[in-house]
Amino acid sequence: MFVEINDGSPIVSERNDPVERTQEELFKYEGTYFSEELQTSYRIEVNNNALSAYHLRNGEITLVPSKVPSQQHRFDSDTWWFTKVKFYSENGVILGFKLDTGRIRDLNFERLDV
Repeated sequence: MFVEINDGSPIVSERNDPVERTQEELFKYEGTYFSEELQTSYRIEVNNNALSAYHLRNGEITLVPSKVPSQQHRFDSDTWWFTKVKFYSENGVILGFKLDTGRIRDLNFERLDV
C-alpha cells in the first residue's frame, strides 16, 4: 500500500500476515506476573487457543499476538490500561513482561512461578 500526504513522499507499507501460535507455544507464557512498582499481579493463562490476562479487579483481558513476525513475544489487547505486552526470556524460559500503555513504557512484571 502506498500513502501520500499533502503531496509529500509516498509512505510504503507492506502486508504482514498474522503470526499464528500453537497451543504448545502459548503454554510457555502461562504464569503469575508481579509488578513491584504497582504492587499488583496478573495471571496469564491459555483460554480458547489464546492468551488471557486475569486481574482481581480488572477481570479478563484477551491478548492477541503481534502481527509483526520479528516481534514474536509481543501481544496486544484492546484495553486502554493493558495495550502492549512484550514478554522477555532467557534460555527459552519466559521471565517476565514489559507493559506499554498510554504514556507508560516498559512497566516491568516479573514472573513469580519460574
